[in-house]
Amino acid sequence: MRRADVFALAALLLIGIAFLPPALFTDQVYMPAHSRQFLPWRDGRSVEELNELRERANLTMTDKLFMFHPQILVNRAAFAQGELPLWNPYVLGGVPHLQQQVPAVASPIVALTLLMDPLEAWGWIAAIQLSLAGLLTFLYLRVIGHPTFPALLGALVFALSGWMTSRLHYYQITGACLWLPLALLGVEGLVRGRRLGGVLAISAAIGLAFVSGFPQVAVLTAYLTAAYAVVRGVMLWRARGQRAVGAVVGLAAIACIWGLLLAALQLWPAAEFAFSGESSRADMTVEQFESQRLRPVALATWLAPEAFGSPDWYRTLRSPKIGSQSLLQFTHLSPWENFVEITGYIGILPLLLAVIGAIALFGRQVSGADRFWGGATLLAFLALIGTPLLGLLSRLPGMRFGDPKRLLFVTTFGLAVLAAHGLHRLLSERMEGTMRWRLLASLLALVVALAGLSLWTEDDASLRHQLFAWLADSQFARDNVGHVTAAQVPELLASPEIQVPPEDIDANVALLRAAGQHVAVWSLLAAGAIGLLLARANRGMVALSVIVLLAVVSIDLLRFGAPLNRSMPRDGMYESSPLVELLRQDAGPEGARFFRFGGRQSPPHVPLMPEMGLPHGLNDGQGYITLTVKRYEQFIDLIEPGRSYTAGVRGFEDPRSLASPLLDLLGVRYILTTEPDLPEIEARPRFRDGTTRVYENPGALPRAFLVSGAQVLGSGDEVATALVQSYFDPSRTALVEGELQSTLPSDAEPVADGARILDYGLRTVVVEVSPTQPGLLVLTENWMPGWKATVDGEARPVLRTDYTFRGVEVGIGDRYVHFRYSPPSARNGLLVTLASAGAWLLLALVAGVGLFRSRSRNGLQR
Repeated sequence: MRRADVFALAALLLIGIAFLPPALFTDQVYMPAHSRQFLPWRDGRSVEELNELRERANLTMTDKLFMFHPQILVNRAAFAQGELPLWNPYVLGGVPHLQQQVPAVASPIVALTLLMDPLEAWGWIAAIQLSLAGLLTFLYLRVIGHPTFPALLGALVFALSGWMTSRLHYYQITGACLWLPLALLGVEGLVRGRRLGGVLAISAAIGLAFVSGFPQVAVLTAYLTAAYAVVRGVMLWRARGQRAVGAVVGLAAIACIWGLLLAALQLWPAAEFAFSGESSRADMTVEQFESQRLRPVALATWLAPEAFGSPDWYRTLRSPKIGSQSLLQFTHLSPWENFVEITGYIGILPLLLAVIGAIALFGRQVSGADRFWGGATLLAFLALIGTPLLGLLSRLPGMRFGDPKRLLFVTTFGLAVLAAHGLHRLLSERMEGTMRWRLLASLLALVVALAGLSLWTEDDASLRHQLFAWLADSQFARDNVGHVTAAQVPELLASPEIQVPPEDIDANVALLRAAGQHVAVWSLLAAGAIGLLLARANRGMVALSVIVLLAVVSIDLLRFGAPLNRSMPRDGMYESSPLVELLRQDAGPEGARFFRFGGRQSPPHVPLMPEMGLPHGLNDGQGYITLTVKRYEQFIDLIEPGRSYTAGVRGFEDPRSLASPLLDLLGVRYILTTEPDLPEIEARPRFRDGTTRVYENPGALPRAFLVSGAQVLGSGDEVATALVQSYFDPSRTALVEGELQSTLPSDAEPVADGARILDYGLRTVVVEVSPTQPGLLVLTENWMPGWKATVDGEARPVLRTDYTFRGVEVGIGDRYVHFRYSPPSARNGLLVTLASAGAWLLLALVAGVGLFRSRSRNGLQR
């Protein structure tokens, strides 16, 4: 290996560490926000402390604080007990856990959260992902023929791109996409005749992508790998014939399937849950998918990443209507499109080099790999902005799992490859003279255009006028007051319905000016760096130019990405509080279930954000999760319609919901709210701390209770209809779907306390019963296929009871009911993964021994 390659690999190995030093070497942790910024921990904090935390926080990434980290704690607790984390009993009435994918149970990188304090592990996970993305991309670019420094450029561009650094807290996304270059290396191995090594690399890459926790990006990785194998195989047609093409494509297909088998532990249970009809999963329609395309105006972020605001800039705004968005984003994009989803910044200099690389694709001596990425980038870009190509892609299996703007992954990697190709051509001594003059003319035109842009951004008055003109012509204005002129916009923004403070207008003007200046300054630096290369005064000047170019790219991308990834103080993260202690006391091993009430359902106004009670073992009737149990969502909607949404259920807003018998059946003991009082209910005040109030529901049934009456119904619809009837009393009668072994009356007297939960584990529940007559034990936890029960060691069926809960028949003399969750899909997936991984390791050992013997033989011959 050349010395330059060693230098490049060392630099890439260190970029993750250089990017996040506070989270790795201080008492800070790599989290996007602090729990003290939210209720109940926010109450009682000083303004100075809250302002300091706000200056560090990236509130576009709080999913990690609210959802990802708490779910990782379920992984830790289960593995500590020697079991797979199959079930999360603490939210939404209990939900399958492994099936969610987000916790990335089988990811080797995320396994760091098992080996060390997870708060400390997040920084190392992010650093490893950045370094791996750079290292693998560099190796791929070297293999397809790019010299060291162009390959280093491409690796830096991909690893530090906006795609990676703006999503780094979403470890599932970055964890899935970083394995693409490894899969491409495997295809190149097949093309070069290294069949075993190629198959091993592709299968490992696909498997690792799918266990990383983000299926949409993993599916994109698999499709790109397959397409790349087909194109590279077809390119061998003339040179090696049909058999060689078949070998490349066929072995790549086998390797992709093998990769899916390696990920079976994650995929099999997830697919079973998602497609069983028991989950809340619902594919978007083609029309819905296409409507979320990247609007062309968002391409401004490819030149000025903060063109519509950024998390850094959002900290300065206080607009009650616009919230954390700039006026430009609110009017020209969609209010729900956040900074992360539209960010595809790779730096102006790499973008210019990518254009050069694309132009150079039409020249001679261009590799097939570079041509592939030229075509793939163009196609992904056309789909991204909503051409009919997006409709075609949306029909591929797995594409409608999420936002189509995640095609930015493809354009980002493709532009990184093209940027490396562009620099390679600039460094080539064989560049055609016409090409050189064409590039010089393009650079001159760019400099002239950007100089004009820089002059335009100097005048605040003209920027204000332009901003008002855009607002007047926006959908925002039409939705609020119809067509208006630019002169009417200030009055519109000051109206009580909109309430945009004047300082927000000034902030948006400053944003426009800063965006223009960013484009001007960095484009001029890019033009200068490329101009130095084109001058070619001597070899020393070329080397200096390359160093300057790499420095400009690195500084630009670090300047953009570092502020998005600040670290937070570890002290007090997920600490206890008086509210937490109240919810933990006198609740038994199962914990007191609680729910929320109030009109303000977004942070920081929500008392104890869903999932944030999970680190304390609290039992939340709500939650924030990937896939909920559909029956549970529908049960909540029976209490108050419209509470369910794609990732959980909202708090109640109608006070009458708090008097519902179904809320009592659910066992909701506490109501959390920030409302000053709760009229029309019998709940009594129990706790007050700052703005947070807790009311106790005296009618809440125990989580496990006995009934002596049961009514057998044929379908869930019939049960749902019966639940909302005024005569239904859940303490007397259970509504059952299935067959009862004994005959129970359809109506009976309530049973005195005859059930007590002794043990409440992650996938087991043990209930002590003392029935005085035959009846049914009702456990108000979600029923799912895979739950089994024994009564004093004898197997009994688990009946779907009261629409979504579990029921087991018990008789006089029965003592203990033991529930256990053991879905066959998890066991089967584990066996397939173990078998596939064993075969992979065996073949990797064979390949390693063969490589060692080959090198030893070559050494002896020399």
